[in-house]
Amino acid sequence: MTILVTITVSTSVLGYLRWNKGVMEIGAGKTSLFFNIVPVVTMVISLLPENR
Repeated sequence: MTILVTITVSTSVLGYLRWNKGVMEIGAGKTSLFFNIVPVVTMVISLLPENR
């Protein structure tokens, strides 16, 4: 259980830091395009058939 919590927290923190670095590098305008496309990509992936 400790490993799961460590992995979850560390990836969340790293993702947040990477996002902020991206905002600094390419600007808020371009970054917002990627932020707004995340739900669309998630929906498309959820509609793909499973390979079981």
